[in-house]
Amino acid sequence: MAYEDYLKKYIFDPLKMNASGFDHASTIVKGRASGYEIEDGTIKNAPFFDMRIAGAGGGLYASIEDLCTFNNALLSGNIISQNSLNLMFNEQFAISEEDYSGYGIFLESSNHMGKSRRKYYHAGGGIGVRSMNIYLPDDHFRITMVSNVNDRITFNATLDEIEHILVFTN
Repeated sequence: MAYEDYLKKYIFDPLKMNASGFDHASTIVKGRASGYEIEDGTIKNAPFFDMRIAGAGGGLYASIEDLCTFNNALLSGNIISQNSLNLMFNEQFAISEEDYSGYGIFLESSNHMGKSRRKYYHAGGGIGVRSMNIYLPDDHFRITMVSNVNDRITFNATLDEIEHILVFTN
């Protein structure tokens, strides 16, 4: 079975993720955002890039609502077993003194924003896009953020503010 067909049959359709799919460049996708880049302080149209080249690492599109649906299903054991989820969130190898990699996710366990906490995350980005998916299990928060402007500085500053607000107002 093709990867695209597998995702549709076993992930997208059962979860009713109707605004997600494999990103064929020629397909018209209702509500698809255009990508932008920052060049010399000016926003420019991002050049075309066929994201299917990245395969599982970037060949998909999804709405923010569908990403949240996926996260909820993943964390509740509706996509993979609890045992597999535990393996995903286990330290598989060290990246630095405080950062590790699980299966498909980065694991941080440190004094983050003044509190001792765990942070599980996966980032994405490419020409004209940026994303971050964060799970803060000790705080019971999930943050899913996407942007159609590939501006790492503004994106990361905004994300830091959101984390700060969530963590310190609760």
